[in-house]
Parts: sequence; C-alpha cells; structure tokens
Amino acid sequence: MPTSNTNAAALSTIRYMASTRANFSPTTRELLSKRAGFRCSFPRCGAPTTGPSAESDSAVSNSGMACHIWAASAGGSARRVSTTMTTQELEDASNGIWMCYTHGKLIDTDEDTYSVDVLLTWKKIAELRARLSQELGRDIDLTPRDLSAVPLPSDSLRLNSLGAENNIIGDALSRSCVEQIWGVHVARAARDVLIELTRNAFDYGSAKIVRLEIRANHIEIVDDGRAFDSSKLCATDGGGSLSVLALSEDHAAAIVFRSSFEDGLNHNKLTLVRKPADVLAATPCSLTIGYTDLSTLREQIIALTTCDTVYVLLPKYAALSDAFRLPKAIADAAPSDKKLVFVGQGLSERVVHALRGASANIEVLNFES
Repeated sequence: MPTSNTNAAALSTIRYMASTRANFSPTTRELLSKRAGFRCSFPRCGAPTTGPSAESDSAVSNSGMACHIWAASAGGSARRVSTTMTTQELEDASNGIWMCYTHGKLIDTDEDTYSVDVLLTWKKIAELRARLSQELGRDIDLTPRDLSAVPLPSDSLRLNSLGAENNIIGDALSRSCVEQIWGVHVARAARDVLIELTRNAFDYGSAKIVRLEIRANHIEIVDDGRAFDSSKLCATDGGGSLSVLALSEDHAAAIVFRSSFEDGLNHNKLTLVRKPADVLAATPCSLTIGYTDLSTLREQIIALTTCDTVYVLLPKYAALSDAFRLPKAIADAAPSDKKLVFVGQGLSERVVHALRGASANIEVLNFES
C-alpha cells in the first residue's frame, strides 16, 4: 500500500502543477467570448455559446470555454508547449481562443494535431467573422475575398504508406481552413490532386516517404521516389492525369501548379495566386515584358529552356494593339512546343479574346484590378 510519504509527495506534485498552470482570469475569458461573437471558433461550427437558461428569468446558460493556444502548463503534450513564454504571456488574451465545450475538449486533448499556427488561424477567422457580422447587422459566411489577407497555417505531415491518404490529406486541409481561404471548389480540386500525387509517388515512384507541406500561400507534396514531372500527367489517362487536368482547366486563374526534381526529391507545388505578382513568385517559368523591351524577349525565353509552360506578365492596362503585337513577338521568339500563359490585370473582353485567338498554345489569366 502507498505510504503516507508517497501520498504527501503526490499531493505536493498536484499542488505544484496547479500553481504553475497559467489560468485565464474571468475578465480574459469574457473578452475572448465577446471577440468571437459568443460563438465557437472551430471551423464550420460557429455554435452559439451563451443564451438564456430555463432555471430562472435571470439565469444564463454558457456552453463555451476559453482554451489556451500555447499550453497552460508543461504537461504531456510537446507540440504546443512553450519554453520561453512567461506565465503572464500564457494568461494573456492573445494566447486564448474561444470554443464550445465539445471542440474545446478536442483541441485540449489532442495538442499534437491542433498546432499553434492552426489555432491562431481559427481565431483570426472567427474574430473577423464576428466583426463583419456586427458591422453588417447579420450573420455572414466569410468568402475567400474576405480572407484574402489570412495566410494558411504552416503544417507538415509525413505519410509512410498508402491506405489512409484520403483522410490524412483531407483532414489536414480541413484543419488548415483551405476551403474557407482558397474557396471550396479550388480547395477540393487541390485536394484531389494532392491525393493522386501521393498515390503516384508510392505506386509508381516507389517512394518510401511522402510529406505534405502546408505554407502561407502554397501546399506541396514532397517525395523521395523516382524523378517524375507530374505536370505531364495531363497527357496520360487515369485519376492523376484527370485531377491535374481539372485543376488546370477549371482553376488556372487561382492555382499555379509546378513540378520539379531537386536534391533527389520530387516537389509538386500548388500556389494560390490572387494578383500577377503572385505568379512571378510561384514559378521561375515566368517573365515580365514591357512596351519597349521586346528586343530582349528571345534571350529571356531561351533562359527558360526547361520550362514547358511560360507565364508572361503583360504590361499594365494592355490594350488591343498589345494583344495583336505581343503574342506574335513571343511566338517568334519561343519554340513552337511551349505553352504560353499571358497574365494581365483588368483586361477588356476584346483583349482577352484577341490574345486567346493568336495561337492554340496560348491561355490567358485575367486578374481583377
């Protein structure tokens, strides 16, 4: 049987843990609930967390809880424990997120799955929803345009085999709010591609490890299988080729897909683009042309010899004469097998039509001004 000394030591440990736990004050809990509009911050939940109680005319029923983003104490979890934050910082409202009891318990008991970056993103979205709902005087569903300044939370997952890839990838994208930030149709098309690329890496590339990397504006599949250019999947039949083709045909104005082999690893990267400059950052297979630099065009394109698709950023406010002149100049400078994607901003319908009609190898991305 335990001795009295053992019981005393256990009680001392419990008291020590309680004394070192960073607890939110009632004022902080109230602040967090108000900033979330008294609704759960879990994606697609938004359940009301306060309302009248049937106990009396003045009673209130509360079903919400303030959860720590960085853990309140150095308990059993590792992923959300900070070794540098002070107790005051851990107790601050900046380290809290408002949840319903169901989802609050979920994130508190699974700190490995629900990372700090993920919870901070949920909090940002929930508070934005509450602010805009108050301004408009009604509940709203946020659109990708509303969330254009919200980056995806950083996350990284490793897959060692097939069998659960649908759930692993789908759940990771769901936690990271990809549907809310990128849009439902874009996110689901991207998810299809990511699942197919993972299967191809294991089945055809003999990969041992596949990593899913989620970053601020892109999602990437990295594998150690045989070198393979996944952008060429469109020329074959099967789920992988159809998913890449659907992404290209339906969402080329939102996603740039790039496949490369670097340092012994395949990299398949899907980058969200919202403006022409994003295209330059998304792929090295891009160039910018002005009204007066056509003389250097051939040299610029020759430098992109490894690129099957070249993105050409048009001058601002490109007009009809540009639409007739630039495609011909580029076609004369580029090999005939290269696909050209002209990237403009606020182009008129006539300019877009003229660009597309210049060649079967030309596509146009027209961003809003």
